[in-house]
Amino acid sequence: MIEWPLKYNNIFEYLGVKPPRGILISGPPGTGKTTLALAIAGSNPETPMFKLNAPEIVSGLSGQSEEKIRQIFKGLRDQAPCCVLIDELDAIAGKRENAGKDMEVRIVAQLAASLDDLDASDERVVVIGITSRPETID
Repeated sequence: MIEWPLKYNNIFEYLGVKPPRGILISGPPGTGKTTLALAIAGSNPETPMFKLNAPEIVSGLSGQSEEKIRQIFKGLRDQAPCCVLIDELDAIAGKRENAGKDMEVRIVAQLAASLDDLDASDERVVVIGITSRPETID
């Protein structure tokens, strides 16, 4: 799911299907989800791998978090083919109807829009999301 879209994109073109764009790894805290994802992503040394800790994206000032997300995804498209690992995805992609602040809604909306733009593009970027609470993700 991770290696083939990055290394063998011609297979998907030949079949006429879109390659997978990402996976979600979930499980109880402390079970090695991040270690597993790093091992999988690191098994392909030719492809750059970027790791984002979701809580680090959140900024106190209005609009800065959204701008960080836009800049990160622009950088990923520029580095394609590459893999990005988003750890603690539930910290920034919680359900919008449960959001306590307007800023949380905007961050989730920007992340969703950036992922949609990535999916619509031809750049070969694979996203690995990691969470221990998949039921809370929008």
